[in-house]
Amino acid sequence: MKRFGTCSGEQTLRLDRLWLLLAVLAVAATGEQGVLAEPGGPAPAAPLVSLAAAPELLQPPDGLSGDFQVARTPPRLQFAVFPGQTEDARLWSSWGDALYASDGHFYTSLGDHDAPHGTAYVYRVDPAAGTVTLVVDYNRLMDRGPTQYTPGKIHGAIVEGNERGLYFFGYRGSVRQTTAEADYQGDWLLRYDLQAGKAENLGIAVPFSSVPVLAETPDRAGLYGLSVPGLTMPEPASQFFHYDLAKRRLLFHAPVPADGPRCLVVGRDGLAWFGVRDEPSGEGKLVCYDPVAAKLVETGLKIPGDGMLRAATHAGSDGVAWCISKDGIVFALDTNRRKIRVLGPSFVAGKQYNATCRLDPSERFLYYVPEAHGGSSKIGSPVIQLDVKTGQRKVLAFLSETLRKQQAYNLGGTYGIALSDDGSQLMINWNGSRWPATGRQTEFGLCAAMVLHIPESERTAAAP
Repeated sequence: MKRFGTCSGEQTLRLDRLWLLLAVLAVAATGEQGVLAEPGGPAPAAPLVSLAAAPELLQPPDGLSGDFQVARTPPRLQFAVFPGQTEDARLWSSWGDALYASDGHFYTSLGDHDAPHGTAYVYRVDPAAGTVTLVVDYNRLMDRGPTQYTPGKIHGAIVEGNERGLYFFGYRGSVRQTTAEADYQGDWLLRYDLQAGKAENLGIAVPFSSVPVLAETPDRAGLYGLSVPGLTMPEPASQFFHYDLAKRRLLFHAPVPADGPRCLVVGRDGLAWFGVRDEPSGEGKLVCYDPVAAKLVETGLKIPGDGMLRAATHAGSDGVAWCISKDGIVFALDTNRRKIRVLGPSFVAGKQYNATCRLDPSERFLYYVPEAHGGSSKIGSPVIQLDVKTGQRKVLAFLSETLRKQQAYNLGGTYGIALSDDGSQLMINWNGSRWPATGRQTEFGLCAAMVLHIPESERTAAAP
């Protein structure tokens, strides 16, 4: 049996006796956790455990204060370590955004960060059934040799098309391994059929490239994305692209500056917005893609904060998308009027690095989890609900101490959250590690799923 573990750089850390015992008990309980399924066998699955309500969920860490409220009612929590994370991996980690799909389930991804022959998985999280199930083994589907390239991550979002199919790209574990010797020709676009429960390979959509940013078009008939080049690309360049799902081919692609784009805003009119660095000033500016004219257009709008657009929602019914700069400045991008309005910092402490955010169905509340790249426990691992009308920040829960006490797990940070259609469930894909940690690595190495059930009383806006 292979065991769970955490990693530091290229070295794998051994579990101490306590964690070995816990892993054995977990396997005995689920029958599959930590063990990859054989072809034709049952998919690896793990139970979502319900956590006990704890007073520390609503208690800020010592010394943390400022302009924020704390919820009055603690949320109900479900938690599971993702099955299939074996001890012999380089670094289990999650880098892509999650999705609430039309079948009423959450979908998310993780990978082992290895290269050139990496491993990447897609999971279904079902709060009603209380299960987390591995549904796509990217490496196994590709059936490549042990020295041939396969992705070690899924860095872009998982998105849904208009025919009940989920789409996602692989992403290299290391750019240094995207070589001709590893047979790197680019990353494949995969489709997972929600009804059939099967995945298929649609081929390499953007040659010699990996895709860190992906979004669906408003009609869900196509994909917008940003790619980065591998070493085999004849003339290396990052690109913006537009892909047609029915025709299964690129409709448009063009080079963009390599150091800027890490997020896309999709307007209701079909325009796609992203940030680039202006040279030589270094300022961040917004560029948009016009699918009718099939060209990139400079907008003249500057990105607030450090000038790097890092997280954003799609445009709402009023045409406004809510965005967060890399240094944590929240702002509204009105895609109709082409105006920007700054709301303020995402929180009161920490680096305020947010890699993803979600707007609720009422378009009143923005949800996010600060400290995406680790360190969230230093500020209590808060889950933020921002009232975009008033600018009031509310912490729904400080999660760190509860997870350490009840699950012996340290919350590092997240790149993937998803909100249910009714706004009652927030799924968070956590990077983290066992606690107490057995080595220096405490922020990555063991990924876990959490479903936070937002109390109805906390989803009602206060009177202005």
